[in-house]
Amino acid sequence: MSNDLSKETLVGFWRDMHRIRAFERAAAYQSTLGKIYGALHSYEGQEACAVGVCAALRADDYVASTHRGHGHCLAKGTRMDRMMAELFGRENGYCRGKGGSLHIADFGSGMLGANGIVGAGYAIAAGAALTAKRSGSGRVAVCFFGDGAVTRGTFHEVMNMASLWKLPLLMVCENNGYAQYVATTETMVFRSVAELAANYRMPGVHVDGNDMRGLHGATAEAVARARSGEGPTLLEFKTQRFTGHSSGAPQSYRSKAEVDELRRSRDPVIAEIMYSDFLAVCTDEIVNQAAKIRYMTGGQARVPLVIRSPIGMTRGVAAQHSQSLEAWFAHIPGLRVAMPSTPADAKGLLKTALRGEDPVIFFEQKLLYGAKGPVPEGSDHLVPLGKAVAARDGEDVTVVATGLMVSKALEAAVELERSGISVELIDPRTVSPVDFETIYRSVDKTARALVLTEATLACSVASEIAASIAEHRFNSLDGPARRLGSPFVPKPSTPVLEKLAYPATEDIVRIVREMVPRRGR
Repeated sequence: MSNDLSKETLVGFWRDMHRIRAFERAAAYQSTLGKIYGALHSYEGQEACAVGVCAALRADDYVASTHRGHGHCLAKGTRMDRMMAELFGRENGYCRGKGGSLHIADFGSGMLGANGIVGAGYAIAAGAALTAKRSGSGRVAVCFFGDGAVTRGTFHEVMNMASLWKLPLLMVCENNGYAQYVATTETMVFRSVAELAANYRMPGVHVDGNDMRGLHGATAEAVARARSGEGPTLLEFKTQRFTGHSSGAPQSYRSKAEVDELRRSRDPVIAEIMYSDFLAVCTDEIVNQAAKIRYMTGGQARVPLVIRSPIGMTRGVAAQHSQSLEAWFAHIPGLRVAMPSTPADAKGLLKTALRGEDPVIFFEQKLLYGAKGPVPEGSDHLVPLGKAVAARDGEDVTVVATGLMVSKALEAAVELERSGISVELIDPRTVSPVDFETIYRSVDKTARALVLTEATLACSVASEIAASIAEHRFNSLDGPARRLGSPFVPKPSTPVLEKLAYPATEDIVRIVREMVPRRGR
């Protein structure tokens, strides 16, 4: 590896690292003031990796980044002012304020984008490398990723493809020892990511991520190899992050002893997917394996699996961290899907799911994590899957809602009561199976139905419930069953647009007033 770096070059590297550090600290400070919306994933502590790698690249080379991508962007040559503008959701940001911290891209500097999906850069960088090879441009592509992303199947697919086709690709693992809150020693059987390179017939180099001469030299050699047509290299830089996973995230990670005790006394397995959007990367295992094994083996196999995952909106996390995807899984025979709206139901449904023999997707709306309410103590508090509850009794209209929409419906019911409209609120609590009988009994009483969802209406659970009401309770209805959901657009990251992208309490009030004859005020 080349260590021939001048004093001036090293001083420049030092300046670039301080530039990244200053940006991250300024962004963190603005976040505490509430001026930056949503989570930030600080690069503080890993600066040498981005600077050392990008210094070995040409201005027109490609970089695919991660959710922790500010340092990559700055090291590749983006401007601090336009990056900060993007974090503020401004029109003059690199993505016109629509991407936010997690999705900054500047194609003019070769930045193909930070990405909120762990490991999503693999295929993007491989595609860029393939383009570079076929066009004969001499460009190389760099894919940054964390150690936690190595367990994604696409890592191995891209490693194989890149080696097979001799793509000009650098796979750069920034190994900071943690995948979100879990030490990677708990999730990987190998101790060095670089050792995996041998399986794909490419060089694998492990370097101290604080050794600027070493990591820059390793990168320069890999770049030269890629440009000469010899193919990809896997680089692993052992580094560290000085902050939590994201802004405000705790760092009091659980001990191994606690995990061992949970495995001994609370197994069936509980898996947690950080955001429900990330379930897209493991749908084959869930949909084609877990959901079907019991049936395909004639009942010989059981899958006592509970997958917990936050769902829906929260502040400023944009399009890849805010979707409501319950309908995907409610559509699959063999899966059960729970969506509690209260602390008591969360406890009772989870205890029931853990005692079952079938896979359960357990969705928890992010904004409900801070909700407070009575929670029964003792081991006998169980809420059956597939049993709805009347969260509020009423006479004039049936409102069916799950998750966060239950609290919004309750707010609307209080407002409507002031104008003499009585709302009955049904919370299905699970969307697979759905307790249609409880819903039908309510509609028989009120003769009107409004079904709410935080998801888009197209092919949603709300649409299925409304269709079933129309089909089975047509003669009970005084008018068509109505629906309310999110508009059919990706979720924005800025507060003003975000407010328009989800159903609001006032929307519920407006529709119910359209459905129910005017009453005295």
